Amino acid sequence: MVTAVDSSVLLDILLNDPQHAPRSISALRQAATEGSLVICETTLAEIVPTLPATDLPQFLSDWSLASVPSSQASATLAGEMFRTYLDCDGKRGCARAAPNHS
Repeated sequence: MVTAVDSSVLLDILLNDPQHAPRSISALRQAATEGSLVICETTLAEIVPTLPATDLPQFLSDWSLASVPSSQASATLAGEMFRTYLDCDGKRGCARAAPNHS
């Protein structure tokens, strides 16, 4: 299994958030036992300000995080889903944002 890790989880760890870091560490460790961990370029960009540039490669290595860039197709789909969300004035549940492949 491949788990895409959100920046919020990594920021909990990097900033040692007293409320969320323990659960984020536990969840990340569990996901790592079940397969590989990946981050997208947005997640990478969001965590960069919290680390000295020289520490970033070691952090990624310590957590076995692979940086995987988006394809044009996946970025376009994300944009289309975001447009649906915006068309609903940001209200959850007003329309199905995920594609229905049935």
